[in-house]
Amino acid sequence: MKPPAFIQIDLDGIWAVRRCYGLTEDDFFEHDHVYEEGIPCLLDLLSKKGIPATIFVVGRDAGMERKAARIFSILANGHEIGNHSYDHTLGLSLLQDEEIRVNIDRAQKTLTGVMEKQNWGKENYPVGFRAPGYNAHPRVLKTVASLGFRYDSSLFPTWWGFVMRIIDFYISGRFHEAKRQYGSFAGGLKPLRPHPVKECAGLYELPVSVSPNLRLPFHFGIILERGFDYYRRCVQGYISRGMPLLYLFHGVDFVDTRGIPLTPTMRGSGFFRHSIKMKLKLAEQILDHISARFSIMRARDFINTLG
Repeated sequence: MKPPAFIQIDLDGIWAVRRCYGLTEDDFFEHDHVYEEGIPCLLDLLSKKGIPATIFVVGRDAGMERKAARIFSILANGHEIGNHSYDHTLGLSLLQDEEIRVNIDRAQKTLTGVMEKQNWGKENYPVGFRAPGYNAHPRVLKTVASLGFRYDSSLFPTWWGFVMRIIDFYISGRFHEAKRQYGSFAGGLKPLRPHPVKECAGLYELPVSVSPNLRLPFHFGIILERGFDYYRRCVQGYISRGMPLLYLFHGVDFVDTRGIPLTPTMRGSGFFRHSIKMKLKLAEQILDHISARFSIMRARDFINTLG
């Protein structure tokens, strides 16, 4: 039997990406290319391939009527909605326990409220959570468990997070004390397979996949720079070991970002220079490769098999 694979997309809007690099939102929250262009493009590709996905939505976006309509299209195409916090705070673990709870719960109530209005049943309510910036801190996980979520996908099990933080510093041009991104060195010692979270009864962790030996990241944003051969070498470790794969995209991966100001200077702008044609060709190549070697399913359906 093929091992399971999970295709997941963090639906971070253009406003959230700009904020990540220290820019103001401007009018990109109301007129968000990720929702207006990215979601239709993403859904078309997934439909073409017959692939179910888990799509993590920021609660603040769901509260906007025009964006909520796009969320309905995600559900109508058979995909799973996950909780990605209320406002994409890149430092949840810096908040007080009650503030963490309010943030995640507010997102959940917004998402379920949107679903209720369109008569989507409780079987569609989010049961999975991903913290912005992969902030899989024990306090965050305990809150997630206490709110009744079945799984978390915040763990980024690499010890190369410091390199990614240096790149972030280079792009932003300054250090953000309130940001917590890419996990900790200790996270690189965590299991790559789905596993129960210690001290969080009933909660499973579905880690973002990194290369098994060197723990190198190979989500789609990295592959845009490194190429398909690098992806193939990284994923081979999962194939040879028969391990489940969690492959991650972001909303901006399905938008032509060449004309959108996402960084404060030209530093780092190269990460967003790729045409939508090139992105889609590479995404399709990766999805075909995963489909041939894994059994792709929604994360919530996999969790249900665990009892």
